Amino acid sequence: MKCEAVAIGAYRGQYTAYPDCHPAFAEAMARAARVCHDTPFQVLASFVHWDKAGIIRRGAELGVPFEDAWSCYNGGEMHCGKCGECIDRRSPFEKAGVPGAIQYER
Repeated sequence: MKCEAVAIGAYRGQYTAYPDCHPAFAEAMARAARVCHDTPFQVLASFVHWDKAGIIRRGAELGVPFEDAWSCYNGGEMHCGKCGECIDRRSPFEKAGVPGAIQYER
């Protein structure tokens, strides 16, 4: 594809259990990309040091349509409101002072 970079959406979360959301992962992938490619290639992890509330505030400034973002693990017509991702989504919107624009089943 002859790309110069790939961007990942990892962020610093209060309860982040996923190894790919830690700065060490992003740094390791960036090192691997430099070793594995003949041409300069970057791994961009712009939010790896940001928390969700900060990302949401920045998104609101940029006019991100949060109502189009899907977080629910249960996949239905609406966000379930009770899975881990639904629960983890509400608090940062409140902390950021930005309406979440999501309808939840419960």
